[in-house]
Amino acid sequence: MKQILYKSWIQEGGSINIQNQLELFMKLFIILLLSLIMMRKCCKNNEERKKSIIRGNYRNVLQLNGGAIISSRKMNYFFEGCLTSLCLRDSIYNTDWNKGYYACNQYKSIIIDLFQPYQLNTIKLRIWDLQLTRYYNMEVYLIYEGIKTLIYKSITQSVVTIKFIDQFVQQIELYNRNGNTVHSKLEIIKIEAFYQL
Repeated sequence: MKQILYKSWIQEGGSINIQNQLELFMKLFIILLLSLIMMRKCCKNNEERKKSIIRGNYRNVLQLNGGAIISSRKMNYFFEGCLTSLCLRDSIYNTDWNKGYYACNQYKSIIIDLFQPYQLNTIKLRIWDLQLTRYYNMEVYLIYEGIKTLIYKSITQSVVTIKFIDQFVQQIELYNRNGNTVHSKLEIIKIEAFYQL
């Protein structure tokens, strides 16, 4: 009789023990699953943060205070106005016949170096446009690790938005193919480059 009671007690205890182990396993599995979800979210946040940095935080990367410089400055010129004529400025555009724009001669370029390589997909240009009959013949290149990629070649006027596939960029070159309908200069009021979602 003692042996029968002992056997039944072991069997009951054994089944309770297995049930407890199963519950413990389920709890550990849920904790592990939640931990993996949290880790994935953290990794995704890190990935998004890195993308934002290489994309210039989705803002204009061609600014004087952001470290962009005009490396072709010896080939280019601006008349009166000094800093108010730079195409990288953020100040209000005060433009007339003699100031407020940055220019280069025919078959020359305006080359802008970025502070660091950025992944970009949009460039906006504001070209000198006080005369509605003035059109410019120009090309726009992206340069990364010494390789030039033509992204725009056209006769254009006023404001130009250039969209292109996502690319890493170290320099942007605005090439004056054939001046404009009045004279041989390419005159830029403002240029912006950014990554647009």
